[in-house]
Amino acid sequence: MASRYGKLRSALGAGTVIQGKLSFDTAVRIDGKLSGEVFSTSALIVGKSGSIDANIEVDSLIVLGSVKGSVKAKERVELLAGGSLEGDLTAPVLVVEEGARLSGDCRMNSAPKIPAPQPKKEIEQEAKALKDKKAKASSSADKAGEKAQEVRVH
Repeated sequence: MASRYGKLRSALGAGTVIQGKLSFDTAVRIDGKLSGEVFSTSALIVGKSGSIDANIEVDSLIVLGSVKGSVKAKERVELLAGGSLEGDLTAPVLVVEEGARLSGDCRMNSAPKIPAPQPKKEIEQEAKALKDKKAKASSSADKAGEKAQEVRVH
């Protein structure tokens, strides 16, 4: 099964119970119960029947079931309708669908940097023209002030 997080190579089915540390580097879906710790450089998908009670550090987390514990995601967390997360959450991107539940502290850390759009040539030319116009007006005002001073001196 493929997802936008890469090929799903592992799944823990409903009825499966795991206690301990789970570490993986490709997307994993959990429909059973897991307690302990989860570490990944990929996505963790918690299915509708999935239940996790763990400290989680992953790239991405998608929740349709229930998660309880501390969550740190490098890329994003998605709480889909029917999903719940109880605990502290840190992620640059958080998506919460209607019908999902979030209970706990949420910290939005730095989102991936998106380069600022570069101004188009027309805008740059307009800005230069305005700057030149201001400079001319300022120069004319300075010259008028000098002439006024010259008149007063005579």
